[in-house]
Order: sequence, then C-alpha cells, then structure tokens
Amino acid sequence: MQRFDLVIVGAGPAGMAAAREAAEAGLQVALVDEQPRAGGQIYRDVERGAEAFGDVLGAEYQAGASLVNGIAHDNIEVFAGHTVWAIEEGRVALSSLEGGLQILGGILFWRLGRWSARCLYPAGLYQV
Repeated sequence: MQRFDLVIVGAGPAGMAAAREAAEAGLQVALVDEQPRAGGQIYRDVERGAEAFGDVLGAEYQAGASLVNGIAHDNIEVFAGHTVWAIEEGRVALSSLEGGLQILGGILFWRLGRWSARCLYPAGLYQV
C-alpha cells in the first residue's frame, strides 16, 4: 500500500495549487479526482482546450494550463479517474474502471468545488 503525507481529493484549481505547494515543501502528495484529467469545472480539459479554443474561452482559461502543468512534480502522484470509496483509519479506498486500491494518508484535504473545503486529520474533520 502506498503511503502519502497528504491526500487531496479534487484536482480543480484549489486542489492542484495545494498539491504543488505541498510538494514544493517536501510532502509526498496523492491527488485524486474522478475525472480523467485534472482541471476541475473551470479548467476542464485545459491541456487540450487552451490551444484549440483559447481565443474563444479567454486568457483566464488559458492560464489554467500552468496549474495543470504544475502537478507534474516528483512528489505528486495523480490518481485521475478514481473515486474515493471509503476513508477509515488513515486508509483511503479508491475505485476506478481498472479496479480498486488503497492508499495511506497522514492528512486528507477534501476540496468540494469552490464553495467549501474540509480537512480530515487523525483527530477529525475540519471546515477550512
């Protein structure tokens, strides 16, 4: 079972930025998202779309490509196309079309869109 210092659920703008900051600080990060590519709702498919549709979608959309490129870091492992199935005693169970797996995490950061964020520490769940 792989062990991470930090597990981030949600590879939208906040999740990607948090993953990069944590990785730069030396933490081993798992970035989990149910979509096949990082970007969230606002930067959905930005890796392919920025070049093809950037003029139509605007500079702000194009800027999202740098966030996606930023998660290409040695300390970040991206679990795209994975859904969190269960969280229990430091274990995070993931499910995907390829099957299931479990990872271990010291801290879980669960990003729920742009409206709220929650952190799950060994002692409990906290609103951020």
